[in-house]
Formats: sequence, C-alpha cells, structure tokens
Amino acid sequence: MAPPLASRPVCLLLLPRTLEQFLLRDQAGPPFDTTYQSGLFTRGGAAKPAARAFRFPFTARRRGARVSVWARVPANGVLRVQRRVGGSWRTVATRPVRSGAVTTLSVRVPRAARIRGRVGDVISTSWTT
Repeated sequence: MAPPLASRPVCLLLLPRTLEQFLLRDQAGPPFDTTYQSGLFTRGGAAKPAARAFRFPFTARRRGARVSVWARVPANGVLRVQRRVGGSWRTVATRPVRSGAVTTLSVRVPRAARIRGRVGDVISTSWTT
C-alpha cells in the first residue's frame, strides 16, 4: 500500500501525470460531433492558430512602465522582441538564445503596444501590452 500523500515528498506531488492531454492532429470522422477536433493541426495537416503558440511560447505582462517578456525559444539564434509600429515590426530588444531555452527580459514600450518574438524565420503570436 502506498504511503499517505502527507508523507510523500512535495516534489512528487508536482510531477505531471500526463505528457499531453489532447491529440496533436484532429481525429478523422464523421460524425464530427463524436470525434476530437482539438488538435494543433487539421486532419489534412494544416496548422491551426494554436500551433504557432505551441511551437514558440511567448508571453508579455505589463509591470508599470516596462513589460516583462517570457519565451521558450524554438531555435538557436537571436531572440528579437518586436513592436508593431504602423504597418511594420520594429525590434526593441535582442538576446542571443539556444534552442529550447527559456528566457525572460524586460522592455520599455508604450501602453497598448503590440509585441511579438522572432528567432530567425520563426515568429510567435503577438500580445497587446
């Protein structure tokens, strides 16, 4: 019999129980109301909008005059934090990164600025600060 939860080390309680909860690709069907359509890719292999966020997680949170950025980068290179100005993207901060690394940085951008991350040709989803 397993020991009670109270006597187990805390780190064991924090371990994930599953690796992934949903399918990466939608299930074949019909009828579609009886299959899972929650994948990152359609049955035909086309990427859904969530696939970009899954490949390049990037978040931004305003803290006073600055914005804290968190990213898990998908490739070696230079992380460029970019701000939308008019119809183009301008780099406001850079940092050398390695594939799979988690990085944080703080940038100064105006309120309601739209920002995103970019490493080479891989672009994250954008956030409004």
